[in-house]
Amino acid sequence: MIIKRDIYKLHSEILNLVSGLSMSIEKEKRELFKLLMGYGLKPYEAEAYLDILRHGASTVREILHRTKIPYGRVYDVLKSLSYKGYIIESPGRPKMYIAIPPHALVKKLIEKEKEKLDELREHATTIEQKLLRLAYEYDIEYIFSILMKSQDIISFSSRQISQTRSRLVICLDTDRVLQIQREAMSSDIWSSYLRVLERALNRGVYTHLLISSNEEPILPNTKDILYNLLTHNILKFRGKNLEIRYTRKPVTPFNIYDDERVLIKLRDPSRDGLYTCGIFIINSRLADLLMEKFKTIWNNSENS
Repeated sequence: MIIKRDIYKLHSEILNLVSGLSMSIEKEKRELFKLLMGYGLKPYEAEAYLDILRHGASTVREILHRTKIPYGRVYDVLKSLSYKGYIIESPGRPKMYIAIPPHALVKKLIEKEKEKLDELREHATTIEQKLLRLAYEYDIEYIFSILMKSQDIISFSSRQISQTRSRLVICLDTDRVLQIQREAMSSDIWSSYLRVLERALNRGVYTHLLISSNEEPILPNTKDILYNLLTHNILKFRGKNLEIRYTRKPVTPFNIYDDERVLIKLRDPSRDGLYTCGIFIINSRLADLLMEKFKTIWNNSENS
């Protein structure tokens, strides 16, 4: 026989169960609310959709009664949801609103995200260039620049290294190393370049220096010249964030700054062994292509 105390206990347990279920539903609603807002719904739109989904076909009066959407906003909110295809308006008086099923909503959200991604791809280059101009204070003409003298190439590279934040790749061949030794080693331009490079290493920029030589084997003289060009303050970073390697594969000298800016050095066709032209391009796709080429050569090169 069930006594009064047992009835009270059962009643209490039922209330706790209902209360726990209600709290669980409210928690899920809050999580869904945040998710829907993350995928483009405005707060009142997310609230209205979830309310209609849970309670079924609803009138404006019912939606107003159950939600916190102001009367002055509710029609605009429902019109927006209907335009996006997230709810369906049922004709008649009073007008009823029906939420599309969850699988249909998810499909539409995926389509919206794909559209946004396609739009981003379409404008990616323009956005990238504008961001780079903001980050490095380039004028529009610096997106593609041509340098016409060997020492101008060094000066320009110094400015790029001073703005480099994480990774620097420098590829040289023997001819370019010898040209720097002849033309720039004792100049203020080269001294300034070395100071800028040292500061970059000090702030943690990871630097790869690759020297290409056609000699078989690579002449010790090439290494001696390189070490004479560099300073002790730079060479002390070897084994830390400076790596130097040598390869016998022919490589056109180029630099990559932060995987987004590229400086390519070109030979003077009328003067054998001299580099008198540089092309600077801000383009991450070109930088990625050169980086792939660089990694292949680097992985098959000799340590210094």
